[in-house]
Amino acid sequence: MKQISFFLLLLILISCGGNRETKQLPGTFKYLSYHWNNTSDSVGLRLNHYIEITKAGDYKIIMRSGDSASYYYGFIDTAFFDALNTFIADASLKSAYLPAGDNSKYSGPISRLDYVTTTGKKVITFVPDQSAESIQKISAQLEAIINAPGKKVNNSFNIDFYLKSVIKETNDLLSPPSTEKK
Repeated sequence: MKQISFFLLLLILISCGGNRETKQLPGTFKYLSYHWNNTSDSVGLRLNHYIEITKAGDYKIIMRSGDSASYYYGFIDTAFFDALNTFIADASLKSAYLPAGDNSKYSGPISRLDYVTTTGKKVITFVPDQSAESIQKISAQLEAIINAPGKKVNNSFNIDFYLKSVIKETNDLLSPPSTEKK
C-alpha cells in the first residue's frame, strides 16, 4: 500500500511540474518618458516615469510627482509577456520617430524603449504621436502598468548612469547637423 501511495504522489508531482511553461524575455526591457531641455545654458531631461522589466517579468517603476519620486515593483501578466515578446521580435522598427525638421529646440515629451532582441540591443527614441502603431500600442500598455492603482511600494533605486547615457544620446540625436566643412 505504501508503494502505491508513493507512486501516486510521484505521478502527481511529475504531472504538475512537467507541463509548466516558463516565459522569458530575451533580456531587460526599459521604457522611459521624459521632457527634453535644451536651452542656451543647460541640456538635460526631466523624468516623467521609468519602468524596467527583467527577463522573468519582474518590474520596477519610478514615477515623478512634482519634485519627488515614487518607487514601485510588481510582475507583468502572461498576456503582456506575449505582447512584449511579439513587439521585441518586430525587426522593422526604426531607431527614431521624431517630428520632421530641426529638432534642436524640441522640448516636448520624448519616450524611449531600450531592450534586448535575439540579435542584440535595440533603442527606439520617439515622440508618441509620431511613432509607428506598434510602438504606440506597447507604450500605451506600459503606461497602463505604470499608472495602475495598487502597485507595491519599493525602496528607491538609482538610474543615474542610465539617464546620463540617455542625455548624451538624445543630445546627439536632437542636435542640429553641423554646418562646418572639413
